[in-house]
Amino acid sequence: MALHHFHVLGGVKPETALRWAWETWLVMAVIPAVVFIAAIWRVMENGAAGRSGAALAWWIGSGVFFALAFPAALFARARLFRCYEKGHAIPPGLYLQGMVLVWASLAAAGLVGAIGCLVTRTLLPNVGIAALPLFVFFAMWPNGNAMVHPTGRTDDPGTYEEAR
Repeated sequence: MALHHFHVLGGVKPETALRWAWETWLVMAVIPAVVFIAAIWRVMENGAAGRSGAALAWWIGSGVFFALAFPAALFARARLFRCYEKGHAIPPGLYLQGMVLVWASLAAAGLVGAIGCLVTRTLLPNVGIAALPLFVFFAMWPNGNAMVHPTGRTDDPGTYEEAR
């Protein structure tokens, strides 16, 4: 089944979808942020005398995960948001699906980086891989513009607005 045919939330109103988006975003923000802070606290409390070889390997692995997962989520969201580029508003269910894909990739990448700090008992270099997705995540809060403002025409730069 193609991704763009998977409409679980077909009859959702934009207001409801935006409320659900905020609730989902907050949950996905809190969990990685708490794990990130706990990882820093735990490593600093125990002293950063961990395994640097394992830390480097974890950093490479988590960096590859982030480098693959985030663009893949953006690509999947772009496929779901195709109607926006044609100048139409995005149905609320598709908005939720697309944004949750992107948020989940960022939250997972942040968690993987923070867990790397805990597993290897070091902050560097994994704290950077844990922080970067979280910074991007916090910049991508739900606003719902793509559901209610059909301004996605790419042929006129005056009306085009990037869907967040």
